[in-house]
Order: sequence, then C-alpha cells, then structure tokens
Amino acid sequence: MTSETILTDRQKNLLDRIKNEGHKIGHLIGYEDLTEFHSKLIKEIVCGKENTSYCIHRGAYTSSTVCLGIALHILTRPNKKILLMVQNRGIAQMRLETIKKILESKEIQALSYILYDKDFTVCIKGKCLTVSLDGLINQLVCVGADKEELTGNHEKDLYIIDGIQSIEDAYSKKVRDKKLEIFNQVRKFDGRSLLFDHSWCYDDLFKHIRGNYVYDCYETGLLTEDKINEIRLTLTPSMFSAQYLCNPFQEVTILEYRISNGRKL
Repeated sequence: MTSETILTDRQKNLLDRIKNEGHKIGHLIGYEDLTEFHSKLIKEIVCGKENTSYCIHRGAYTSSTVCLGIALHILTRPNKKILLMVQNRGIAQMRLETIKKILESKEIQALSYILYDKDFTVCIKGKCLTVSLDGLINQLVCVGADKEELTGNHEKDLYIIDGIQSIEDAYSKKVRDKKLEIFNQVRKFDGRSLLFDHSWCYDDLFKHIRGNYVYDCYETGLLTEDKINEIRLTLTPSMFSAQYLCNPFQEVTILEYRISNGRKL
C-alpha cells in the first residue's frame, strides 16, 4: 500500500496489528509457538528503517518468523522487492514453498480482502516468488549462500540473510571468511539489510558487525529451565555457550566438530 492510499479504520487496525502483533497472525496459520518476542522481529522485517543484525539462540523459531515476516511484507508492500539468502539452495527452495503456503492460506487471503478487496495468486518459478497483487513482479528471490547467486540481485529494497552460518563456520576460517565476504557484499547494496542467525564461534559474522541485537536462551523466554538444562547435557561447553548463550569463547575443536556431525573418531 502506498502513502497516498486513503485507509479505512478497518485497514488501519489491520496494518497496526501486522506491525505490532505479528505473532498473533502467526497463531492463525498454525505458528502457535510465536510470542511477543517474534513480533519484534516481524515488525523489523515489515517496517524497519535501518540495517540490523540479530544474534538469536538456536531453537527460537527464527526461520519460521522470517518466513511469516516476509509474507506480511509482501502483503503490505507488494511493489517492493526482497532477496532472502539462506545456507544453501535446497533450504532456499523449502523457504520459498513455506512462504508460498503462508500467502495462500485462507487467513492471509482474508487479510488481502480487507486491504485490497481481492485475493491473489502465488507462483514460484526457479528461485523467484511472484504475487499477483501489484503486477507480476518477482517480489521475492531466494538464494543459497553456497552459490554465487548475488549477480543481478543488487536492486532489491530489502535483503534478508537468515541462518547462513553452520558448524563448518565454527571449524573453518576459510568458510567464515567467505560468509563475511558475502555479507559485506550485501551491505554495499542500496537496499536495507537484515541478518538473523545464531553464533557458532568467537570469529563468526557477529564479531565483525557493530550494534548487534543479542537474545540468548534466557532472555527470549522460549525455553524452560528444564529444557535448557537438557540441551546443555547434549553439547560441549563451547558449543552450548555459542549457540544458546550467544557467547562464543573459542574455535570449535576437531572433536567437537565430529561430535556435532555424529561422526566417530
């Protein structure tokens, strides 16, 4: 919707709900574990103004929140273009399908009727998702960080990097340097950029970014004390500190790398 659009009270109330209570819309489509914490992330995606980075503990439903946030961004700003970068091409395809499913849900289609007095169709072709709300433009392009796929994608309004780090980042400086190169390339584009990830070691992306928002497993309130203690017993101290306390303190050892990948020595 443009700034010139004259809104009804019902439309204003809906846009305010999307902006401030996005997690409740998530509940309508089956994302029942989302909380007010996730509404902060959705608000950042839908109507944020700055480049922002979020270091969030594992198990925080971040990827589901990002998919919902992108769907709501497309619904409210169908003339804007988004690039979503994830860990690899396989995950990218799954994210496209997830966002398509959200947009095609009867709940989101009902919101479209309130905003535009019509529903819409969603189409995926290759790595692009198109919604028929404001002409047939590719509102979303989803790529994997494992491929050189940024060429031709430098004119987007919003760039979202979600979960591109992995256990290999903790073990390999070469992998970390490559991710940092990709991130710096995205930051040079004109559009707004957002990073959502969890930490893997002391020298990962978050070390090189100023002004990160950090949410550990105690701050979000998403995991019970018993669940946290249960997880703690399954990880080495450095891995637990990095992934759940967002406080990495060393590079992962060969032993930790193999344990995390289910490999025997």
